[in-house]
Amino acid sequence: LGVNTVYWAINLYFPKVSMSGNYDLKVLSELGITDVFGNNADLSGITEETKLKLSQAVHKAVLNIDEKGTEASGATAVEAIPMSIPPVIEFNRPFLLFIFERKTWGTLFAGKVMNPNGN
Repeated sequence: LGVNTVYWAINLYFPKVSMSGNYDLKVLSELGITDVFGNNADLSGITEETKLKLSQAVHKAVLNIDEKGTEASGATAVEAIPMSIPPVIEFNRPFLLFIFERKTWGTLFAGKVMNPNGN
């Protein structure tokens, strides 16, 4: 992880998990990646075979979590860093409420809540 990563010690109780999935990447041609599927495909950088084109593209992802840790494999990688605990915002005393229109900042609603606890 990065230089500015902060580490915390935690007790984590998590069940053993094993999951995998296969995904057909038909979406590639919908995104405009069509040359590799056509008769003019040039795959010379990955194989010595000539006259090759892709007939289909499939992605397989595997995730295993046990007491030894996490093992994941797949075409996509992610980096995880701990997030700070979000601040607690509690509306437990009288407050004013305004709702604005985003473009003009015109006030659509204004209100005063005197007893948010309902007592």
